[in-house]
Amino acid sequence: MIDYVFQQLKPMKARGKFQEMMYTSPDYVEEIKYDGHRMVAQACREGTRFTSDHPAKSSGLFVENTDSLPHLFKPVPALFGTALDGEAVTDLLKRSKSNKVTTIMGASSGLAISRQQTAGWLQFAVFDCLFFKGKDIRNRPLEERQQYLFDAIKLWNNPYVSPVIGTFKGKKAFYDEAIRNGHEGTIFKSLSSRYGNPNDWVKRKHTSTFDMVVMGFNPARETSKKVTGEISETKYKGQIGTIKIGQYVMMNGKLVLTPYGKCSGIDDSLRLAMTRNPTQYIGTVIEVTAQERNPSGLLREPRYSRPRPDKRPEDCIYNPNES
Repeated sequence: MIDYVFQQLKPMKARGKFQEMMYTSPDYVEEIKYDGHRMVAQACREGTRFTSDHPAKSSGLFVENTDSLPHLFKPVPALFGTALDGEAVTDLLKRSKSNKVTTIMGASSGLAISRQQTAGWLQFAVFDCLFFKGKDIRNRPLEERQQYLFDAIKLWNNPYVSPVIGTFKGKKAFYDEAIRNGHEGTIFKSLSSRYGNPNDWVKRKHTSTFDMVVMGFNPARETSKKVTGEISETKYKGQIGTIKIGQYVMMNGKLVLTPYGKCSGIDDSLRLAMTRNPTQYIGTVIEVTAQERNPSGLLREPRYSRPRPDKRPEDCIYNPNES
């Protein structure tokens, strides 16, 4: 009899550095990077349970989303003890935007179900297998785990669940097509990688740059809470955390400096310099990279890139048509 208990499973991150050789290396498979809601599905006796990659502030445990996905919950006895890593998306074929998924997964279960009944049920794009019928396979190479993944999806036999199919050939063209189709980008994965080593997965995202005015700073969080519930001081206690950024907007014939969110990505030396002498940086121009610009003007995943001493703050004018 299979011995498996629902557990806290932390999804593996992609932290590796891209290298051009990944386009031609037979050890790397390239997959679409879906823009949705990261989840781990665990086939339990009562049904398939889902947890996100975000721990709840109150408990430190990964948030469970099971009640919001009734079309995926039905028990599958043949799949018991299997854990799959994937992404909840609005559409597997067309671009899925995380903000649309968030309006569902971030709502109460009743509202989440209601919204799916109107807009369509979320789909689950599966790209890795962590356990198969009670057997921990996280230490097996990705190439082997993928075979278990296909077997698991066949057993699940749910129309809303599909595997993420990667490519080994024409990877540069695959990336270009992904960007043209509006996807975030792609992810390169080493076939020999074990689950848990973030350097073996590499994001290849499309980004744009924006010149922004430094409007101030937000303090760094003083403490952090681990999945275990343990609370500890952060490395940056007492320093700045993020940079408040903005651009000028024409209002009633005048340029008005308007806030457009915040950005991260500051290295330790610059963070310390900004903490010690913030007035030296407020009002200066920095270059920020982001995936895109939302209709609200806010940038998607903005990160500090470099200073722009060659630019005047007044040169940073918001163009509603830019993306």
